[in-house]
This record gives sequence, C-alpha cells and structure tokens, in this order.
Amino acid sequence: MNAFKFNVSRRALLRGTTLLALGSLGFGLMPIDAEAKKPTLSQKQAHYQTTPKNGHTCANCRHFIADKNACDLVKGTISPNGWCMMWSAKG
Repeated sequence: MNAFKFNVSRRALLRGTTLLALGSLGFGLMPIDAEAKKPTLSQKQAHYQTTPKNGHTCANCRHFIADKNACDLVKGTISPNGWCMMWSAKG
C-alpha cells in the first residue's frame, strides 16, 4: 500500500494557517456596496419638512441623492427643497 508522506515544517504549516486566517478575516472586513446601504431614520425621527430652513435644503446636503430624490439617512421620497435635522453641507 502506497501512503503519501508530506514533509512539512512547523514554520510552513503555521505560515499557511496564518495566511489563511488573515485572508478569511480580510474577506469579512470588505466594504459592502454603497448602493446596499439603506436609510435608517423615518422622516418623523429626522424632523423632515418639505421646506428649507435658514437657506439649507436637501439639494445642498451631502446625504441627498438627487437622481433618486432620496437620502442616505432618511427613508422615503425626499424633496430637493426639503430639510431635516441631519442636514450637513456638501463637500
């Protein structure tokens, strides 16, 4: 009967398992597609209103998604002329 014999040093074995573990960890830490990010606040929770406040509008907020009339943080349809307490200047 032929048996396969592998002559592997402890160092090589440890190096291989370490690389495998780090690779698995790295895969788990990969960023999720930004499109998959879902808003978490209701309009009521964010104190959303359909009118501007002090010259601030959703259209000039960093969280506004113009082509979808949506927001990164607030659920539902968002007016470009609206405002909420999560407003943050672009750029």
